[in-house]
Amino acid sequence: MHLYETHLPVANPTPSVLTMTTRLLFRIALYGWLSVSKHLLFAAAVTEEAKLAQGDFTAELNGLKLWYKISGNGPVCLMPTPAWGPSSDLWFRTLKPLEKFFTMVYLDSRGTSRSQHAKSTRNYTWDELVADLDALKTHLHQKRVLLMGHSEGGVQVLQVCVQTSGERERFDSYLSIGGE
Repeated sequence: MHLYETHLPVANPTPSVLTMTTRLLFRIALYGWLSVSKHLLFAAAVTEEAKLAQGDFTAELNGLKLWYKISGNGPVCLMPTPAWGPSSDLWFRTLKPLEKFFTMVYLDSRGTSRSQHAKSTRNYTWDELVADLDALKTHLHQKRVLLMGHSEGGVQVLQVCVQTSGERERFDSYLSIGGE
């Protein structure tokens, strides 16, 4: 199988060239990430972490009520939205195939969609966004999770990498797609 022959469903029957290119790059990166991380899947699958309840939830994390959705089975994969506005709804259909292999946790980052806005625009720093991801992992009683992000959500993932270098116990694996 070629990297570009992954079988993820296409949500839009007539996508633009940019959309098709983005999907192709996303699939290539995801395939590579899964290939590199497959040993983590087996290790994570045999851990005795609590199985997460499925559904929509809100938790108070770092002084804000943040919304998240849990769906799927397998090792936990946390997927934050870009913190500039869109909701995680865009991932529900796009990443549905991953729910066969992962327990996907879709997070509406602070100030987006169903999550609470911070009192000041000064409360949207990388440190605070990374702290929200760490707080959600702790709230879910998970010692180890996979972390994946796209666009500015991918930058959040890169920030976690920068801030947690040398602390491999915090997150198992990272995937940033289109993060600058």
